[in-house]
Amino acid sequence: MGSEYVESISIDQSNQLKCAVFKFTPIAMIQSRISDFPYISWKLRSIADDVAFLTLITKWLALNFEIGADYVKLIEFE
Repeated sequence: MGSEYVESISIDQSNQLKCAVFKFTPIAMIQSRISDFPYISWKLRSIADDVAFLTLITKWLALNFEIGADYVKLIEFE
């Protein structure tokens, strides 16, 4: 999807983005890479042989990842 399906883009003083979208499709939100740094807390624990669970608490989100020998999977976010 390109920008041809989006118009009336505006950002107010609280950095809230508003726009009109004319096609239903996944949309990405782009933000600064450091907006969630520093993390509030993180916890890494083993749940099985070669499998770990990472909980990462940021300013905006709580993220839970499962980490295996050759993968990382987002399990849940709040």
